[in-house]
Amino acid sequence: MAKQGVMQKFMDWMQEHIMPVAGKIAEEKHITAITKGMMATIPLTIIGGISLILAYPPVDASTLEATSGILKSFLTAWYNWAGKYAAILELPNNVTLGLLGIYVVIAITYHLCKNYKMEPLSCMITSAMSFLIIAAPPAAVEGASGLFLNSRYLGSRGLFAAMVVAIVTVELTRFLLDKNIKIKLPDTVPPMVTAPFEALIPSIVVLVAFLVVDQGVTAAFGVNLPQAIMNLFTPFAKAVDSVGGMMAIQFLINFLWFFGIYGSAVPDSVTSGFFMTNITANAAAYAAGEPLPAIATAPFRTAFGNIGGCGSAFALAICILLVAKSTQLKTVGKIGIVPSIFGIAEPLTFGVPLVFNPILMVPMILGSVLNTMITFLLMQWNIIGRIFVNIPWTTPRVLDAILCTMDVKAGLLVIALVVMDVLIYMPFVKVYDKSLLEKEKLGVE
Repeated sequence: MAKQGVMQKFMDWMQEHIMPVAGKIAEEKHITAITKGMMATIPLTIIGGISLILAYPPVDASTLEATSGILKSFLTAWYNWAGKYAAILELPNNVTLGLLGIYVVIAITYHLCKNYKMEPLSCMITSAMSFLIIAAPPAAVEGASGLFLNSRYLGSRGLFAAMVVAIVTVELTRFLLDKNIKIKLPDTVPPMVTAPFEALIPSIVVLVAFLVVDQGVTAAFGVNLPQAIMNLFTPFAKAVDSVGGMMAIQFLINFLWFFGIYGSAVPDSVTSGFFMTNITANAAAYAAGEPLPAIATAPFRTAFGNIGGCGSAFALAICILLVAKSTQLKTVGKIGIVPSIFGIAEPLTFGVPLVFNPILMVPMILGSVLNTMITFLLMQWNIIGRIFVNIPWTTPRVLDAILCTMDVKAGLLVIALVVMDVLIYMPFVKVYDKSLLEKEKLGVE
């Protein structure tokens, strides 16, 4: 009883002091705009990843020699086909991941304008122009006619700059419009004509501001503005891309879910940019035949951390089906097992429930944190492949791990992690199931 009292006091304190702060962070205008903007580009990263897989099969001549039969025939045909058409097959990757910064700056600008109830089109155009000015200024190339854009900062290297450009563009435009610093046309002029002219002065101010700042940063530090912004974020990127950082993120996600808060909302608002930068950099390294530099990516969490969703729901469903005797858990387990295969945990999260369930709080958090630690270290030691393909989070478990790494060993690892998570859950599920069974026998709801 004493332990229950302490737990209840702790939960009440969290509800009163911590949860409101977490809720405000998740709902903050700039954070939601960044989160939604990054999410909007996920289809592009998936297309780019598929393009890379097709263009660069995960085999080489030595690998082909080690295979035989139908598998060898298939891989050989794929290898030869990709070698012949690699330039064409890689085009979708070049125009998606290779230009991701442009899409990100437009998407974030759009969502931030919507948050402020501003007309988004003019700001989207202005932010795109501003980003191109600082990230890819046109330059002449010796021996060629015309001007060319340097694409170095249009992909993963320019993502943080894209975020900054989008936010500054919207905020500066909003400030100027609020101060009535705009071209005023007579009321008789149609709105479709008025809107572009009203945006003219703010657009000019924003473009000039970024041009001046970029030139000033280059003169002072010897690097352009996108690189300077990237350098500022490097310490945070390293913290995220570490075993401790990923374990902390995984802990926070499941801890928030315990209190009924959508666990990914708060960390994603901070980490989405880092994750996108990492997977884009990994994709570029894979295409160049270089070692993949990063480990922390969005698919890492879904494929290896929370296998099946919140609290490693897939393992929980299996555990329930193995040991549960109460009607409630057996029913929820049967309902939740199939959705959890596709990463949908809500039937278990709210049906068991995991929310506000002190008995299952420990395995709910512990399993996913251990999954994260083990997987991160195995990737760090190059025992299993790192992630370079952004796949839909609803991809069936095990298969998602194989596809995002193109490494069969990653699938075997997930199976081993699920077994471990089931064993972690088992004693806690038995205790909880016993309490439910006693209530059912007594007819207590």
